[in-house]
Amino acid sequence: MLVIAGLLLTGCSKQADNSASTGNNKATERTAQKTSSSKANKSEASASSKKDSTASSSTDKEPVKPQQKRYWDDSKALKLQQFMTHFSEEMEQQYKEYTPDNSVDQYGLKLPSEVLGQNAKEHIAVDDVPVDVEWSADGQAGSGVYGLVAVYADSETQQYMQKHVYFFTIIDGTPKVLITMQNQGMDDHRLHFNETANQELKQKFAQIVNE
Repeated sequence: MLVIAGLLLTGCSKQADNSASTGNNKATERTAQKTSSSKANKSEASASSKKDSTASSSTDKEPVKPQQKRYWDDSKALKLQQFMTHFSEEMEQQYKEYTPDNSVDQYGLKLPSEVLGQNAKEHIAVDDVPVDVEWSADGQAGSGVYGLVAVYADSETQQYMQKHVYFFTIIDGTPKVLITMQNQGMDDHRLHFNETANQELKQKFAQIVNE
């Protein structure tokens, strides 16, 4: 009887241990599932946060502006200089290059310095129409504004009434060679230019600009 009772007690103890072990395993599985689910949710939230951050960063960036075209540079200036040497010989006129820092005296008016900017001594007109002109190293200027890239004149060597000044300009991407021989002040206090009639000069300048 004692032996049988002992065996029964041992069997019950094993069942209890197995039941407890099974319960513990299930609890462990549920905990693992919760942990795994929590990690997955955190991972998804992190990925979503990164996407939102990337989208926000992409939206915040300013659009890239297209680079403005350079119509004029030192290489083109040299080509014009070489052509004007040939032009001087052909026309039997001695043309020299001038800049705002080295202007030519055209009947008392310094060109181009005294026709540029808000404080210009005189402004200019083209075909009797008042226009704006500004010195431009790359040929770019505002809409409708003549970008002045080079000035050539024979004023230092020519006789009175025979002095020529050429303004090489670019307006809205179009090359224009302007000429003046004006020798006195006008009622509108402007220096008047016209587009040159010399086809060789016009075509050569346009060719250089468009290269």
